[in-house]
Amino acid sequence: MDEIMNILQEIDPYEDFDVNTPLLEEGILDSLSLMYLINEIESLFHINIPVEQIVEENFETVTRIYEFINTLKE
Repeated sequence: MDEIMNILQEIDPYEDFDVNTPLLEEGILDSLSLMYLINEIESLFHINIPVEQIVEENFETVTRIYEFINTLKE
């Protein structure tokens, strides 16, 4: 989860959030930062995120993103 937190800190170093903060709802992620996040996750975890799985519920919180990545790695 630390890797995801680090990417989000790069996206917005001034935002205060934790693993359960609603990232989209709070405006921490917008469409451009979400695409950046996806690119970084794919590179870091050596996975491919299918376009049809780029949906709001998979990127709601850091915890949810972490769970989503783990399902893709299986």
